[in-house]
Amino acid sequence: MIRVLIAEDEPPIARAVSRMIEELSPSCKVIACASNGQDALEAMGRDPADVVFTDIRMPVMDGLELLQALRKDWPDCLTVILSGHQDFAYLQTALRLGAFDYLPKPISRKKLREVLDRLEDVYAHNLLQEAVGSWRSGGKGPSVGVSFSKDFSCGLILAIAGHWPTVVDDALSPGAVFWQMNDPELLMRDLWGKAQGAITFVGRAAAERVFILEGVSPDQSIGLAKDMFQRLTQISALPKTLCVLPGPLRFDDIASAIRTARKQVYTQIGLCRSALLIHSDIEPERMDMPLSLSTESLTEALYVRNERQISAAVDATVEAAVQGGMTQISFVHFLEAVIHDRRLPFEIRSLKTELGEAMLGAASSVGLKAGLAQLFCQHVLGESKVESKSRVEQIEQYLSTHYAEEISSETLSARFGFVPSYLSKVFRRQTGMSPTEYLAKRRVDKAKELLETNPDLLIRDAAALVGYKDPYYFSKLFKKSTGLWPTQYQEKIVKKSEKLTSE
Repeated sequence: MIRVLIAEDEPPIARAVSRMIEELSPSCKVIACASNGQDALEAMGRDPADVVFTDIRMPVMDGLELLQALRKDWPDCLTVILSGHQDFAYLQTALRLGAFDYLPKPISRKKLREVLDRLEDVYAHNLLQEAVGSWRSGGKGPSVGVSFSKDFSCGLILAIAGHWPTVVDDALSPGAVFWQMNDPELLMRDLWGKAQGAITFVGRAAAERVFILEGVSPDQSIGLAKDMFQRLTQISALPKTLCVLPGPLRFDDIASAIRTARKQVYTQIGLCRSALLIHSDIEPERMDMPLSLSTESLTEALYVRNERQISAAVDATVEAAVQGGMTQISFVHFLEAVIHDRRLPFEIRSLKTELGEAMLGAASSVGLKAGLAQLFCQHVLGESKVESKSRVEQIEQYLSTHYAEEISSETLSARFGFVPSYLSKVFRRQTGMSPTEYLAKRRVDKAKELLETNPDLLIRDAAALVGYKDPYYFSKLFKKSTGLWPTQYQEKIVKKSEKLTSE
């Protein structure tokens, strides 16, 4: 998920840009809006974004000052300028400061989509280069020998475990945990052996994996995708969605191919069911799909605030949606129509993000029914038991003690009795971080201890000891936390030890 921050001093424009970004790009999530450059920097300090869309003329700190600060403290963050016609001189300065692109006001959906497509290509390309660079430097990257010759051609498979991640923090979702416990490289080797050149790496979300298949024909790509789909669906009942682009693709085409596959999955991923998608030449477009369910029974249950009626309405609604073959995006639109009903209190509209988290945290239709019913009941009935300090301390203690075990949002929900989104909100309020962030920090801290006491420890073994079966995923988290790949951290420890010995 590409994390986006918008700096714009006119709230209506900020809201419009935010809405268009999330409508046009399934890979982007607006995590914050700021009214000036200073507020944007404070937001970056709390929760860094991948991309900042900023107006040039703002009070307190303008866009040019913001660009300079971002360039200094967050050099990897890309910036897009929102510019009026009268700002041409400022725009030239912004581009000299390294702005990725600019959008003239009023913002055109067509122009915005072009910029978003380019951003997605850049991030897909960066992911690929990061995987290759990690592998070549001794980290965990491509799974089987890849030549990268001038004649390189390949097929591509994009795999999503669980539902499409509509929220930024998906590291404890059932799909993310599935990949942590089932190393995609080992899966690749088991299916096709060392003779089949391939690259595997983590996508923009923790529940997403990308497989690049070297030197295969279109028919072979489809055959390999079918084999993978069959194996993945045998491993667990968690829904899996695979999209294969048979190719042949050149190495330089991979970034745009990933974006194309992601868009097809976004529009066609099913609700609580698995699917294998073979990409067509017609690029899928996002559209508002017609609702095939009536919102009346669920809306009425929420209106009268009856717990049994809410649970019954949710059960019937989810069952009908799954049996009717509804896509996830159609069901999301359905839920949005429910919470925006004029008969319901205005504040219920704030549930949009939490509904996305409840869907992401569901491993099955049973889990989705329970999660949605509990979330609606907590909201309309005013449930507040989980807000006690002792409950948060219990969660913190559990994560500290069981960090090496398989822990998902469902694990915490079942153990502590509340939907993941509600747990996360209260946990963050009292600790300053989400359960996902707390667990990742605990695991990285423990990994650092292991590497410091045993510099010869294999990265794969270190990952397994702290709860990750996918060493590359572990390596990415480690680098994000420490700024170093685990192998680089080991080298640093060895050099420090040698220096002390020589002294």
